[in-house]
Amino acid sequence: MNRFNKNIFMHPRLSGVIFSAALFLFYGVPGFAYAQSLPEQDEINNSAVFTLATGRPGSTHAQVGEILCNVYNRQRDPNSPLCRSIYSPGGHQQLADMLSNKVHMAIIQSDVVAAAYMGKKQFKTNDQLRVLLPLHDQVMAAVIKDSAANSRFDITSMLSKRVTITDSIRDGRFTLRRLFATMGPSYINENNIVEMTPADQAQAICDDRFDIGFMILGHPNGAIQQGIHDCELKLVPFDFPKLRAVVESSRYLNMGKIPKDTYTGQMAIISAPSVAALLVTTDRFNHETGLAFINILRDNQSILRRLHRSLVDLDLNRRPTLVRHMKLFGQD
Repeated sequence: MNRFNKNIFMHPRLSGVIFSAALFLFYGVPGFAYAQSLPEQDEINNSAVFTLATGRPGSTHAQVGEILCNVYNRQRDPNSPLCRSIYSPGGHQQLADMLSNKVHMAIIQSDVVAAAYMGKKQFKTNDQLRVLLPLHDQVMAAVIKDSAANSRFDITSMLSKRVTITDSIRDGRFTLRRLFATMGPSYINENNIVEMTPADQAQAICDDRFDIGFMILGHPNGAIQQGIHDCELKLVPFDFPKLRAVVESSRYLNMGKIPKDTYTGQMAIISAPSVAALLVTTDRFNHETGLAFINILRDNQSILRRLHRSLVDLDLNRRPTLVRHMKLFGQD
């Protein structure tokens, strides 16, 4: 059995259960936003409830979505609609559900929103999308096995490296492939990239089947932490001039950081490209409800920062790169 799926203290499902229990104790029953599946949500046709699609159970997006709904529900006017968070398998599904009126808003990576807004890849132009708020950053983690052979690992070229990336279960696959394509064939051979779950990536690197794994996820992450514990996996900065030039020219990427001490033995800040997690809706969402939701969350930023590690540096007034190119909620 994959030992990384036995993570006692950081397993996604276990962490999701513990997180939900903590929210229950913190907020109590009245303000609790219970996460439902989409089939159940389709049956809800009540103007007193609006829905926020998040991510898979235990994921950072799912935990953050529950926090947002709970903080809003605790502070809302008694006559205002309730917020209810629901699970979703990823940004592409969230967009489809939102555009077909199955959900009202969603937490989606900025590059997926950009592709949908501008009609790139498999998307048609969806200029009815609106950004409600910027949330946490999702920083790319470049992970290697900490050994004497890797003491001078050169991340400026991956041509001779065995590379694994986050698989299609998460939106990270979409982001990483676009980034590598922009970097060009002199940087990496895309035909040699293997897609895996984060847990399988960590184990494959520990087993010396791959040289490096690239992941886009919320931090801290259980698979990375377990890999550090089992075989001394190491995060390396993903930062060099050519990469920075690509990031600076992008509509959706920024250079982000993983703060030191995020993971066991991580003594320094890790610099790497990042995408923003955006709270997105459409121009059909009720204007009064949307503005009330925004204002309550902005007024309670100090509480939000204390409730989840990924929200420590939250600034709901900032404007991520993508937001400069698309409309905010309330704009015609």
